[in-house]
Amino acid sequence: MRREIIEEVAVEQVSESAVALINDDSTEVGYVHFGVVHIMRVANESVAGRRSGIVGPEFIPFDEAVKEAAACESWSRFCLESLHLLLSKAAASASPLMAPEFRPA
Repeated sequence: MRREIIEEVAVEQVSESAVALINDDSTEVGYVHFGVVHIMRVANESVAGRRSGIVGPEFIPFDEAVKEAAACESWSRFCLESLHLLLSKAAASASPLMAPEFRPA
């Protein structure tokens, strides 16, 4: 997972948890791939794109992302539709010192 992040963006990772798998055969990409969903905690909201196609990356509040889920591609939409469950799984797998950072609102 870290290799994929490094290829796409520059962000300071603190921790991560794998929380789900996605298998969606309804798209060409999904038909030949499956996804591993990670919840990543970052040190701050500083992020920069590493590829020419990534212009102006930014973090947005969860509530805003969930409201715009219908505009996302399928894998992102699936994650946003189940965000509270995914965050709960990350909290359950985190160390006791880190768990409060992942608890859903």
